[in-house]
Amino acid sequence: MISIITPTYNRAHLLPRMVNSVLNQTFKDWELIIVDDGSTDDTSQIVQNFKDSRIKYFPKENSGATASRNLGVNKAQGDYIIFLDSDDEAKANWLLEFHKKIEGGANLICCGMEIYNSDQKLISTTLFKNMGSLFGGLNVNYLAGTLLMKKEYFLDIGRYDDNLKSGQHFELFMRLYPYAVKNHILISLINSPLVNIHIHSGDRIRHNNHLVYEGTIQALKKHRKQFENHPDIFFDYLSVAAVSALKLNKTKEAKNLFSEAYRLRPFYYKALLRLVLSKFNFISKKIWN
Repeated sequence: MISIITPTYNRAHLLPRMVNSVLNQTFKDWELIIVDDGSTDDTSQIVQNFKDSRIKYFPKENSGATASRNLGVNKAQGDYIIFLDSDDEAKANWLLEFHKKIEGGANLICCGMEIYNSDQKLISTTLFKNMGSLFGGLNVNYLAGTLLMKKEYFLDIGRYDDNLKSGQHFELFMRLYPYAVKNHILISLINSPLVNIHIHSGDRIRHNNHLVYEGTIQALKKHRKQFENHPDIFFDYLSVAAVSALKLNKTKEAKNLFSEAYRLRPFYYKALLRLVLSKFNFISKKIWN
């Protein structure tokens, strides 16, 4: 059995699309674990409308998507787990292609994805992303819906970090990759986009500058030694934190982060600074004055 874990919060209007995409899977040996993070809409009724014993619903008090994912894994009965966000959807052969890889001996597998805008128009297709030196130059995906693993791997590396405000998938992969290397676990690739990621105007972590800033700073502190050994990734993370600080008008923090990024990559820093000045000209002037 493959266990699909879906956290949700006040997305009753989006949930049916995701659930129907799971019901339409050509591979049938699955369970869908929906963890409701304290929704105040009719999420509960929406889930109850689907009469399938493979769909399991667990409501809880609001504590964030990360805690919901961890709870979902605790409830999972399958040997393999994959996460699927409640606003996204899987193609009909999603699980079948993963299962083919499992039958071939793979236990850590990723696939490609398609990204759609709010008008349901395809805006990009991504098979795999180069993860940089921090991950040995791997070309993989790690977002929800694209990465399947044995449940024991997830438990061994310590689950998602409940305290992390953003970037949870990336931070999890920062722990999963060295675990895989140490245990000689190969990452198997499915060269097809099997999950549809939907961009919309609703509540998303990436739209919340405060959460992005806090999560990035937390990751930098937690894994600082790893980042310091890989200046390219360190520069990227410092830049994200700096721009988020700038958007929040945290001028002192932004200046310190930009300065640290400059010491790592003076050449790239100039391009970043031009971008920042063009987009946040009024606020950024405060930093340099």
